[in-house]
Amino acid sequence: MKLEEAIQKACKGTSGNRNISQPKAKGKTVPWGKNELKIMRKKTKAMRRSYQRTTSNEALRESRKTQYTKAKTEYQAAVRKEKTKSWKEYCSTTSPINLWKEVYKLA
Repeated sequence: MKLEEAIQKACKGTSGNRNISQPKAKGKTVPWGKNELKIMRKKTKAMRRSYQRTTSNEALRESRKTQYTKAKTEYQAAVRKEKTKSWKEYCSTTSPINLWKEVYKLA
């Protein structure tokens, strides 16, 4: 047990100050991205795949298509709502003078 602790201590001392527990985010992140939206997106994509892969049973394909379109519209509405909410929150926290200056910098 002491040997293992000594090895871990030596590794920590030589490897630098890397934070292994926090993985880097892949791709671009958005300020309005919430976990609920991620879950909704995954479910919507799964419904789309199941709809597209159903080729033999026409009735099942149509029911999956209606489920997918309903989930897609709900997801798009939720994204629009979160974007608007995030934008309003951003506008209320920054001063009106610097608001457009920051937006142009971001663009």
